[in-house]
Amino acid sequence: MSCPVCGKTGEELLYRVPRERDSAHRRASYGVVRCEHCGFVYVSEPPDSSQVAALYDRSFFSSSQQALPVDEAGTLAPSYRSTAVYRNAERRVRLLREYRDSGRLLDIGCGNGGFLLAAADTFPGLGVDISEDACSFVKRVLGFETICGDFLTADFEGSSFDVVTMWDVLAGTGDPKAWLSKVNSLLKPGAVLALTVPDVGSLCARAMGRHWHLMIPPIVVSFFTEATLRDVLHRTGFEVLYLKRPGKYVSLAFLIRKLARITQTRRYVREYRASLLKRAIYVNLRDIVTVVARKAAGGEEAV
Repeated sequence: MSCPVCGKTGEELLYRVPRERDSAHRRASYGVVRCEHCGFVYVSEPPDSSQVAALYDRSFFSSSQQALPVDEAGTLAPSYRSTAVYRNAERRVRLLREYRDSGRLLDIGCGNGGFLLAAADTFPGLGVDISEDACSFVKRVLGFETICGDFLTADFEGSSFDVVTMWDVLAGTGDPKAWLSKVNSLLKPGAVLALTVPDVGSLCARAMGRHWHLMIPPIVVSFFTEATLRDVLHRTGFEVLYLKRPGKYVSLAFLIRKLARITQTRRYVREYRASLLKRAIYVNLRDIVTVVARKAAGGEEAV
């Protein structure tokens, strides 16, 4: 296939990452390749939208890293403020306030709505997510408007948003250029995009190779470096305002599962629901990039 960023053919195989057994009970793997022209790293055969939707079921959003607590009445429990997802959202809202005082928000890949909740006073808006379970939770428990479905095929009014966010989303898309081009068309002149992506050029990623904790296709299928991220943003009409590698809050349970995967001891680790394992811990391996970019004058640039 051609590179999803530069459109040219010619790739170098970097890793083969095992996947679950296929329908014929054979071991299969994902090929992770690097474009010989622009250096972009990607999975050569990414899943389609229906396969992606199947990944994000109720069990995914009920995990210790994604869940917002509800009480017996099905309403949001006060303890939500101490969860990893909400504490990360608060930090991201503070970052956005450095570039926008207010405005209408579109949160792409809104999940359970943690960011919509944290941003509501400053950036009211709506979310879009491919998961029916996530969209149902956001509408039922939080009361925010959502659009359920594939972002690329969803209908929006053009140039109608002041802020678009894509937290841990762009790396899960097989065509990041198409996603960013559509985002550009939805932003008002001078509006901003904020996103996070794993950094395959980081020391941690380079040291661990295919065992890197974020080398997890089909959840992650596009792997950026700072250079390739700046490149695709430039190609789609954005000017980078902020690019740094802050850490994030994770639950202790999530951290244990990640360590178990890396050390190949997953079968010995039990899942507990103790409150200690739900505690949010700040971690920074400097392998996740956070970007704030502004829609450049003149919109999308020609490639």
